[in-house]
Amino acid sequence: RGGNEASNPGMNLHVSGLSRDVGADDLNKRFGEVGTVDKASVMYDPHTKESRGFGFVMMVDADGAARAIAELNGKEFMGKVMTVAHV
Repeated sequence: RGGNEASNPGMNLHVSGLSRDVGADDLNKRFGEVGTVDKASVMYDPHTKESRGFGFVMMVDADGAARAIAELNGKEFMGKVMTVAHV
């Protein structure tokens, strides 16, 4: 491993439409059902500490990322429909 994300095309995913209740562990678990997750994070408002409704998931390989988009984009997760796309 190593290098920057530009050297790892297609493995970093932007996930939007998340419920305010979704945390990084939830994303890790859900995306882990379709492939191996390297890292998952949810973005929070620095002042209110509330979820901003989106996050990022880095898969360990491009196949896992493609599978995540195919299987999870447009699917309901914890009460909301999420959008999964390459960054």
